[in-house]
Amino acid sequence: IPNIVVLPYRNPFVVAKASATLDVLSGGRFTLATGVGYLEAEYEALGVDHAERAALFDEALDVLVAVWTTDDVSFAGRHFQASGITAHPRPVATPHPPIWVGGNSAAARRRVALRGHGWAPFPAPRGMARFVGTAPLDGGDLLVAGIADLHRRLEEAGRDPASVDISFSCSAGGNPARDTFDADAHLEGLDALAALGVTWVQVGLPGDSPERALETVARYGELVIAPHRAAQA
Repeated sequence: IPNIVVLPYRNPFVVAKASATLDVLSGGRFTLATGVGYLEAEYEALGVDHAERAALFDEALDVLVAVWTTDDVSFAGRHFQASGITAHPRPVATPHPPIWVGGNSAAARRRVALRGHGWAPFPAPRGMARFVGTAPLDGGDLLVAGIADLHRRLEEAGRDPASVDISFSCSAGGNPARDTFDADAHLEGLDALAALGVTWVQVGLPGDSPERALETVARYGELVIAPHRAAQA
């Protein structure tokens, strides 16, 4: 699960091919988490029109599904065109890898309700949200309100809210890479998020070396995943 692919930055035909390859390599376990993006400086650096980001995103979703599920794809959109395109390997996942939509806004939840398989917001306290230009969201009342809004939109679209995943971060217990990490507090935080309707949790890993990342994964498995499974048994 990438967190996240800003679709307007990339050609969706390339994203579709790379995603299908990862899906095959992972035995069908790949999930494509996507986002519209919000940083104007990044759009400018990449030569992409920030004002067109929503249209680029929606059109890219159409391209992805077409490439994953159809041979001899012809596509004539506002931003992307193709004629007679066939991409292999096909994804293992049926009918295609799940698509999660990132972002904290109502527009992101609307896209999830209409086209997505999951919502992937990120923690953004009010001060940070104002600075980066996104909707504020925390692990408390704002997350509760966001999930309620998503569920309402799903029901209006005739979809079962239980069929759509929600991903969030769990900061309880501190950093899993540090000796001060409190696994018991983290487990309590996970239970609290699950009670709100969160189905997946992101775990931050150190980026200074592959060895440190693997050590943290093993430690998280020992301190968090194993006790959690034992409690559920």
